[in-house]
Amino acid sequence: MSDSDPTATSSDDANPQPASGSANQSRVTTLREEIRSIDDKLNLPTMDLQTKMELKGRRSMLERQVNDIEKKNK
Repeated sequence: MSDSDPTATSSDDANPQPASGSANQSRVTTLREEIRSIDDKLNLPTMDLQTKMELKGRRSMLERQVNDIEKKNK
């Protein structure tokens, strides 16, 4: 499953930069789509434990980014 490599990330994933409201909303939408994609993969019955744990870690990181962006927008 090469497309589920949780270490494959762009440099801006780790440090979301402040931007305009619409850019932030676009980023939140992208992050939520990736979270949904991870959720779909986690529901596969044949997934090994190591991959599942890596995906859960990636999902948690994405959720934190969404929460951070939403806090800044308030």
